[in-house]
Amino acid sequence: MLGWMYAKNAFPSILLLRRYLKLIARYCEDNGYMDESFPADFLEMPFDLRLLPLDSYPPVPELQLQVEPAGE
Repeated sequence: MLGWMYAKNAFPSILLLRRYLKLIARYCEDNGYMDESFPADFLEMPFDLRLLPLDSYPPVPELQLQVEPAGE
């Protein structure tokens, strides 16, 4: 989902980032990856950790809780 947002040149919503981070944390905890360095390129995961925005957040007033579908 984050790849799709970046392909559309849009910053993901706060709720999407929160959900993505929760899924990553749960997956890493379940598979014993919590002690690995970031980003752990050698680990096989169903998501790409490089897509996480680390330092490129828009200003706070521009952040959105959720993104409304186009055309509505």
